[in-house]
Amino acid sequence: MQLGSFEIEGAALEVEGVDLRTAFRDFEPLQPDHLVADGRLPAGGWRIVGQLGPASGDPAQVAIAAPFPDEQGSWALVVFAHEPLGWRRVVSHPGPLYPTPGRAERRARLTLSWPHASLIFPSGSTPEIHVSLRNVSHQPVGGPDDKDYSDDDQHVLAFLLDRSGAPLPHATGINRGTPLSIPRLRPGEEADLPALLVTSIIETLPPGDYGVKAVLPTMELWSDVVQITLI
Repeated sequence: MQLGSFEIEGAALEVEGVDLRTAFRDFEPLQPDHLVADGRLPAGGWRIVGQLGPASGDPAQVAIAAPFPDEQGSWALVVFAHEPLGWRRVVSHPGPLYPTPGRAERRARLTLSWPHASLIFPSGSTPEIHVSLRNVSHQPVGGPDDKDYSDDDQHVLAFLLDRSGAPLPHATGINRGTPLSIPRLRPGEEADLPALLVTSIIETLPPGDYGVKAVLPTMELWSDVVQITLI
C-alpha cells in the first residue's frame, strides 16, 4: 500500500494514534524547515506507518500519518529523514491523501515494451524513442479519475547501456515537466509514450551496438533491454 509517494504498512493505519506533540517527540532534535506549519496538521491520531533503512547514500526515513478530520478514509502524512544533524521533515502533507495500491501491485497490471526488437539511429544525434504501455489486467486502468494511479504519470525515462549491460553516464535530478496521468487503458489496450533519453554523452558515442532500457519511475515499471545501433 502507498500513501502519497511512501510505501506503507496497511495494518499500521488501524493502530490507535497519539497526539501530534507526542508523535514529534520521537524525532528530536528536529531541524528547522519551511514545510507545512504544524497548525495545519491534525492534532491527534498520529502513528508510524512505514520505515525505510538507509540505502545508496540516502538517509533512513520514517513516515507517520493521522486521519484527515474532514474526509473519511483520507490521511495526513509527515516523513522524517535521519541526517547527521538530527531529524528533518522532508514531507509535510496536511491531507487529504488516500491510500493506493503499492508500486508492485500497480505495475503488475501493466507492461512497458519496445515497438521493435532492435532500434537503429544515426550517431551524433539524440534519438527520439517511444515505448508501448499495455494494460495486461482484466479491468480498465489509468486516466485522471483512477485514484489507484493518482500518483503516477506518463513520463518515461530511457538509459543507454554499454556492452556489459552497465548504464552509461546519465543526467540526474531530471525535470520531466508538468506531470500527466497515465492514459486510460481498457484490458489489452496499449498507448504509445515518448521516452526521454537521459544518457548525457549520447551525441559523442561512436557508432556501434548498445543496449537501451526504459522505466516509468513513479511505479518502477521497467522495460526489457533491447539493442540500439548507432550508425
